Amino acid sequence: MLTNVSAVIVIYKHRIAESEAFKTLTLALERAEIPPNGFELTIWDNSPDRQDPPNWPYPIRYEHDPRNGGLVPGYNCAISNSTQKRSEWLLLLDQDTRIPEDYFGSFQAALAWLPERTVAVVPRVMATGKMVCPVGTVNGIVGLHHIDPQFQGVRERETSSINSGSFVRISFLRELGGYPSRYRLDAVDLWFFAEVYARGRNVSVMPASIEHDLSITNIKGISVERWRSIMQGERLFYIDQRNRMQQMLMASLASHRALTLMLSHRLPRHMLVSLDEAIRLLVGSAPPSAKPIGSMPSR
Repeated sequence: MLTNVSAVIVIYKHRIAESEAFKTLTLALERAEIPPNGFELTIWDNSPDRQDPPNWPYPIRYEHDPRNGGLVPGYNCAISNSTQKRSEWLLLLDQDTRIPEDYFGSFQAALAWLPERTVAVVPRVMATGKMVCPVGTVNGIVGLHHIDPQFQGVRERETSSINSGSFVRISFLRELGGYPSRYRLDAVDLWFFAEVYARGRNVSVMPASIEHDLSITNIKGISVERWRSIMQGERLFYIDQRNRMQQMLMASLASHRALTLMLSHRLPRHMLVSLDEAIRLLVGSAPPSAKPIGSMPSR
């Protein structure tokens, strides 16, 4: 029986009890028969208005941040809470993530053969019927290598995924000093998984799949402001974590992506944003530190 896990859900303009993450987490906890004293949930609410957390058999620590500071403040708060509870693992969840009822059972099965060097356990992430994560890294570029959808186990070669659905060792998060505030919302996941491998650790893929609504899978539904934030986060990551040759390679790929936005999706404003960010990456210009934007939703 698992008694060493905590979780965090980041909420934005959504009722907690109605979020997919909260509803499916409740079912998964019931299925795993985790006792009330064996689990704790941090809810970080970026909504303009405060709300009362729902009645629940497990302890909830509710924090409200109407400034909408993104993911990082919520994650760092959960690290602190989990450390106090002496949990070993932190489960990260976005409000729209759906986990299966046997999720904790799959995680426990993965723990049975997990090396100490493994500091994150990730699921297969499904969006619109396709596996979108985890992905491999080639020449420093994230996502160029597609992992076999049937693969499970330890990935020694650099692998990346999204934050949501991941179990992360809290001792490793403390080693990192938490998540850096300069990322705030976008590319937090890119930064984390790059740090895992840069520090000689690795990631394991667990035998479970989750459903997650990734905005990037529906580009036409993304506002220009939101698209710029995504591109700035990506640029910050490559300036922060990659060498000059890798930055230039990514700038070239980003330029090609910009043309695709125009030719395939007819999104001229998104194309201009992408070209602008590609040029800035090419010259090695880091974006300014991100500041809260009240209208920007959590990823």
